[in-house]
Amino acid sequence: MHAHLKATPHRRFSEDKAKRIIKQLLSILSYMHSRHVSHRDIKLENIIIDKRGVIKLIDFGFCCCTSPDVKLKIFCGTPSYMCPEIVMKREYSGPPTDIWSTGVLFFAMLCGQFPFRGMTDKELYKKISRGNFNYPEHLSSEAKHFINKMLVVNAVQRYTANQLLQEPWILGTKQAADFGSSHFLSTNESSGFANNAHNNSNPINSQNSGHGGAIITNL
Repeated sequence: MHAHLKATPHRRFSEDKAKRIIKQLLSILSYMHSRHVSHRDIKLENIIIDKRGVIKLIDFGFCCCTSPDVKLKIFCGTPSYMCPEIVMKREYSGPPTDIWSTGVLFFAMLCGQFPFRGMTDKELYKKISRGNFNYPEHLSSEAKHFINKMLVVNAVQRYTANQLLQEPWILGTKQAADFGSSHFLSTNESSGFANNAHNNSNPINSQNSGHGGAIITNL
C-alpha cells in the first residue's frame, strides 16, 4: 500500500477511504489478538490492497503467539512505527504494539507523513517515548479523536482492536468486503511481498529517510 499512497495526490487518502482500510485492518487484528497472535510489524509496506479496496496483511516474520500474561523481550519492528515500550526497551505485551503501529499507519494515510520524525533513531525514539506529535489543520476532530485512542504512551490505556471497532466513527463505515481468511496470505505467498517490502520500505517523506527498515534485537 506504500506505493499506492505515494501515487495519491498529496500522498494522503481521504478520510472515508482511510477509514475503510483501517476498519479492515482492525478486524484482522481483532481476529489475530483473540487467538493471542501479534504481528509486530504493521506498516504500509506490509499491507496490499486490490482494485476493490480489499486489503491483505502480509509478512509475518516478526509474528508471535503468546499467552496474555507473557511479556515479550525482543526489540523488533520498523522504527517509525515502534511503540514507546519497545523504543524504551521495556518488556511488553504484543497486541498493544500492533495498535500503536496501526495508529501511526492511520496517521500516515491521512496526513502524508509520519507523526514521529527525527534525523536520527535516537531523536525519533525520544519523540515516540514522549508521544510528542502534531496534527495538520485539514484533519477532522473525529479522526484526531480516533487516532488519540491508539497513540497512547501507556500501553495499558491504549484501546484494543475490539474497542476501536465499536467507536461510532468507525461503526458506520462500509467495508469493501466481509472479513475472512482472504485477508491473510500464506507464508509462501507473502514471502515475495515481504522481501520486496523490506527492500523498498522507505518512509513516505524523504526527511524520514533511514527509519524505514525493520530490525530485531534483544531488549
